[in-house]
Amino acid sequence: MLSATVGPGSHVAVAAPPLVPRPPQFVLLSYDNAGNYPIVNRLRGMADRTNARLTFFLSGVFLLDVAHRTIYRPPDRSPGSSAIGFQGSYEGRTTQDSVAQLVRSLQAAQMEGHEVGSHLVGHFCGATGIGGWTRAQFAAELAQWASLTGDVDRNMGLASGGVLRAPLRGGRTPCLDGNPDQYLPAFAGAGLRFDASGVRQLNQWPVQRSGVWRFGVPVVTPFGGGTPLLAADYNFMVRYGDTGGPARVEQIYRTLRAAFDQVYAGNRAPLELAGHTTVLMDGAYYEAEERLLSEVCTRPDVRCSTYSEAVTWLDQHADQLPSLQAGAFSQVAAPVPGAHVAAGSVTRVPTPLAGRAAALVNLTTVNGDRVGYLTADRCDRLPTGPQAFSNNNHVANAARANLSVVPLAPDGAFCVYNSSRTEVIVDVLGSVGAGGGLGFQPIRPVRVADTRSRGLLAAGTVTRVAAGLPGSAAALVNLTTLAGVGDGYITADKCSRLAAGPQAFSNGNFGMVDAFANTSIVELDADGSFCVYNSAPTQLIVDVQGRFDDAAPLGTSLVAPRRVADTRSGSPAAAGSITKISTGTAGTEAAWVNLTVVNASSFGYITADKCSRLLAGPQAFSNLNFIPQFAVANMAAVELDADGSFCLYSSAAADLVVDLQGAFDDAATMRLRPTAPQRVIDTRTPR
Repeated sequence: MLSATVGPGSHVAVAAPPLVPRPPQFVLLSYDNAGNYPIVNRLRGMADRTNARLTFFLSGVFLLDVAHRTIYRPPDRSPGSSAIGFQGSYEGRTTQDSVAQLVRSLQAAQMEGHEVGSHLVGHFCGATGIGGWTRAQFAAELAQWASLTGDVDRNMGLASGGVLRAPLRGGRTPCLDGNPDQYLPAFAGAGLRFDASGVRQLNQWPVQRSGVWRFGVPVVTPFGGGTPLLAADYNFMVRYGDTGGPARVEQIYRTLRAAFDQVYAGNRAPLELAGHTTVLMDGAYYEAEERLLSEVCTRPDVRCSTYSEAVTWLDQHADQLPSLQAGAFSQVAAPVPGAHVAAGSVTRVPTPLAGRAAALVNLTTVNGDRVGYLTADRCDRLPTGPQAFSNNNHVANAARANLSVVPLAPDGAFCVYNSSRTEVIVDVLGSVGAGGGLGFQPIRPVRVADTRSRGLLAAGTVTRVAAGLPGSAAALVNLTTLAGVGDGYITADKCSRLAAGPQAFSNGNFGMVDAFANTSIVELDADGSFCVYNSAPTQLIVDVQGRFDDAAPLGTSLVAPRRVADTRSGSPAAAGSITKISTGTAGTEAAWVNLTVVNASSFGYITADKCSRLLAGPQAFSNLNFIPQFAVANMAAVELDADGSFCLYSSAAADLVVDLQGAFDDAATMRLRPTAPQRVIDTRTPR
């Protein structure tokens, strides 16, 4: 038993906290200012090599150059003031281009699983700065930060979009300064969930205040002796000087490693290591961090994660905080979510389609820990290890969906390979096989819905879409969402079957800012219409690509999926170019193809059509919307010219990858049989 004194000479027994499973050891790496894009990129490389995730606390002034500085209007200072200047010129670029490169680097970092937090804007430390600010002044500064990150493209004349790929979840005040009684309510009012501005002892767990989790940089004992100092690059530099070298790297490494060993063997309080994107000590701190991370981040009970990931875990275990702080652990380790879909896994997916040749499925990845891809095929044909084609490409911490035609075993099952750890969801939309069903007729794609003129659709909206196909049983449609304000999904079905409220399956997933396209087969009501439900605010565009009905003449023939084009082995498609793709299926009317864009230079779109009909210049419809640097995939049924070829228009420079999954012609005997959509696997749910 523990005891606590209550008044002179009296004691009351205090029960020991209950034992809880030993928690994971969180290692939280952060970098303040985040305005130097070459260093941001260097740190992304370090994280990739060590399986770590980073938090970049961005100072908003680095989204402006001197010429645009007066856009920033700080509290109690004249417009254009800053204690740390504005964006400079790196690698010989103009300051405007340096801002553009910074935005791209931070966007890419988020796609890789890192996060961006707020370091406010002007970096005004001390009693005459944020040390004396009120709640209202902190709120105004946060609003300025949100405006600068959201409007950087308009402010600086860029084609980059905003900085954030997910809602802002937390921040750190400059110099760890400011009165928490003033800034914490401002953080909470802005929807932030964590504050990393504190200073703590090494074994202290975060606590909640005003709904905000309070973290802190720990005080550590330096290797070789001396008074304790903060586990931050700036503090090492002040103590030992701004020079690096092997001896300095060794000292910092041993200091950080001893701190890790202490908490790992103790109460597992998160270890926070703070740095900057300004190179100090000739980069010795970065080198020491990488050595530490390479040793600890691959351990199964260590999570080198973002602050937001730690907050999610803390929210789920908040009732255990007394036990966590006391180190009252059972010998059982806490389970690691997603272990059943580790990188390189092959997951068997049963479907109710025994006897059919192939399934039309929506493949969704969610909660991935890094960039990766899925490949789906018959289990007897899917080898272990890296694959020769793909059905879905995804990024970290975001849901991505893609339609696929997947060959089935006689019992109706198929297998899915995932190249990186992720959760996998499969929704069955229909099947292909002999013995009755619907024929297919491709049509020149036509846009039948575009809600952008109406503003954002409210969460929970059901939109009726007139596909213009009365009498047809189903339509092939490309569903595009854009301008979302958070993560969400859409569900498409015939209106007579789509109920209001959260849905049991999905046809596409979306996030902030970017346009997300996903092809789907949707059953229609008798008047040729269907409905779309959106779970979060977004805008919706629908392009019809074909119809399925008894009168449609084309059947489906399946092929072993194969890659028919990949410009990465040569030159990328230039902006505005048209690329001819040969499928090797001369004489067929149309092809099922998976279109993938990689290494894009900017945001853009792809349009696919037979070459004899695809004109140069901007297009009236699209098959895929892509983002810079990362792979994005979408399925399409594309009409072919007589030689079995079709063409792709790319609005921006990018590499194009095309995988063939099937073909349509009037001699093929297999037909589509749509089904009521059904979720057949969701690895988020233990089986």
